[in-house]
Amino acid sequence: MPLQTPEPFRIVAYVGHQTFGNFLMNQVNLAALAQHIPNSVLGVMYRNDRPYKDFITSLNPNVAATMTLPEDPGYVFPMECLIDESTLLGEQWCSLGLNSPDLFLTTTMLPLDIHTLTGEMPVFGVPNDLIAPLGGELIKHGLDPNRWFICLHMREGNYKYRKMAMDYRDIDPSNYLDMLDQVINQYGGQVVRLGDPSMTPLPEMDGLIDLSKIDGTFALQLFATSRARYFIGCDSGPLSFAKATNVPAARVNSMGISIGGSRDERVLPKRGFVMDDGSILKFDQLHALTEENLPVSALDNTPEQLCEITNYFHDLTKDITGWRDNRIDMSKAKPTPDFSGIEFPIHWTHGNNMGCIFETKSA
Repeated sequence: MPLQTPEPFRIVAYVGHQTFGNFLMNQVNLAALAQHIPNSVLGVMYRNDRPYKDFITSLNPNVAATMTLPEDPGYVFPMECLIDESTLLGEQWCSLGLNSPDLFLTTTMLPLDIHTLTGEMPVFGVPNDLIAPLGGELIKHGLDPNRWFICLHMREGNYKYRKMAMDYRDIDPSNYLDMLDQVINQYGGQVVRLGDPSMTPLPEMDGLIDLSKIDGTFALQLFATSRARYFIGCDSGPLSFAKATNVPAARVNSMGISIGGSRDERVLPKRGFVMDDGSILKFDQLHALTEENLPVSALDNTPEQLCEITNYFHDLTKDITGWRDNRIDMSKAKPTPDFSGIEFPIHWTHGNNMGCIFETKSA
C-alpha cells in the first residue's frame, strides 16, 4: 500500500544560526526535505539579527512563507501561534496552514555538515526581478558584461560578526597573488573578490573587482557568485553558496570541514599544522589532535598549488565564455519522485556528490 501523506504536508522550521554559512546550510537542508516530501509546504522562522538572512531565505525556492522574529534575543516566541485556529502570524502564513504544522523542526534537527536526503543538492537561484538590477550594479563596479569572471573568497579573522583570536581556516592573501595574475593576465578573465572591508587590501590591477571594499554589498556578492565561471574559496559561508547555486567550486586551504558536496567540487587541504614543539602534523594525521594538543599555526597552500587547481577549473569550465546563466524556475522546485517516508532522527546523506581531494604536483 503506498505511503499516504497529508496534502499539503506542512513543515515549519526555526533556523537559529547567526553565521552566514550555518544559516545557509540549514536552508539547503530544508529545501532538500521539502523536495523529498510530495505536496509539502515550507514555512521558515528566524530571528532577523544579521543583514543576510532575508536575502538568503529569498533564494530558497521551497520557502512558501517566512516569519521574522525581533532581533532582541530576549523576545520569546509564543508557541501557541502554531496551534490550529490561531491567526496571529498573518493571513499568508495561516492560509497555507502553517499555523497547524505537521512537522516542526528546530535548528539542532538540521545537521550542518550534510545537506541532502537523496544525494542531490537542491539548487538555489536569484529571483528574476533582481537579476537585471544586480547585474547592472556589477557593471557599474567595473565588471565587463562580455567577459567571464571567477569569484574569490579569502577568509580572514576580522569580520565584525565573528572575530576570533585564532582560526585555522584563515589564510594569507599574499599566497593568492600569482593565481590572480594567472586568471587575469594569462587566461584573460576577471576576478570578483568577496568579503568585507576588514580584509587585507589587494594590489590594484585591471580585471580585479574588489567588492570587499564596499560595505553592504551582500546581495551583490552572492549574485556575482551565482554568475561566476567557477569559485575559489576556503571553508566559509560563500563557498557553501557557490555550491548551492551549482557553480563549480575549489575548496582551497581546507580544514576538512564537510559542507555538503556538489558535482564539480575539488578540495585542496591545508599542507599541515605546526605544533608547539615545532613538529609538523600532516593533514591526514588530524585524528591525533586533542584539546590539550592543538597546533600553533597552519601551513597554507602554496602559490603553486593554488595555480594548479585554478588551471584545473579553467579547463573544466571551458564552455563558459561569459557570465554564467543560473536562472531557475523558483516556482517549480523539482520534487523527489519516490517517497518512502522520514525516519527520526532524520538520516541525511551526501550521496555521490562529495568533493574529491585535489592532488597537486607541486606539494
